Amino acid sequence: MNRPGRSNLKDAGSHASGMSVVLSDSAVADIHLADSTAAVIGRFQPDARGIDPLEALDSTPRTEYLGSFQGLPATGAWTLFLADTSGGNVSTLVGWGLTLRGTGTPQSFFDEWAAGLPPGQNKPEDSPQGDGLKNLIKFAFNLDPMKPDVRRLVSGSDDTAGLPTSQITRENGLVTITLEYLRRRDTSQIYTPKRSADLDPASFVPVNGVETVEIIDDNWERARLTETLDSAADPRMFRTVEVRFP
Repeated sequence: MNRPGRSNLKDAGSHASGMSVVLSDSAVADIHLADSTAAVIGRFQPDARGIDPLEALDSTPRTEYLGSFQGLPATGAWTLFLADTSGGNVSTLVGWGLTLRGTGTPQSFFDEWAAGLPPGQNKPEDSPQGDGLKNLIKFAFNLDPMKPDVRRLVSGSDDTAGLPTSQITRENGLVTITLEYLRRRDTSQIYTPKRSADLDPASFVPVNGVETVEIIDDNWERARLTETLDSAADPRMFRTVEVRFP
């Protein structure tokens, strides 16, 4: 985003108070044209105007699309640059994030991880150790592929291996559930926390909540997803973390 709303006729740009947007090259609308006095919410194309914010206009050529990152390595530090050009430092960043999609390398990472398993027992869906866990799940949560291993994370610990765990608190008719799980950072494997009221496989839906992430090392991070529900409306709730390759 590069001063949305700014044009030759409107030097100050948009007067929108607040934004909650997703940027995607495939979206329909240009975020620069989202000129509003209310909060801007929705899916937009990136501004793509790679120019000094003091000079950015609606007529500025658009050259810096998200697609320019395709083919580049995702490892390393990502830096977010913010410029508050209003007097009095009135802007506040509440949160931001990136969704990265790889080019098929997760399978090669998995193949290397499973190389020591016997032929015919080294595919993601295989469960060679008789512990009920598929190789893909062990790969996703850093469990030992060479022996039965059903360890579970201890919430708030320094564990670097284990199945997801949950913490539940109840207060004034509300139930707060924090789902805690490990995620690989070295592949583009997809982790999707889901919930269901009755364990019907078709009933699981993605969890809506507040996520915090703790970086463990170059390969692993710990995600915590917190959701608060009305215990009367949702008397029971089951959770899982779906793991798949893109």
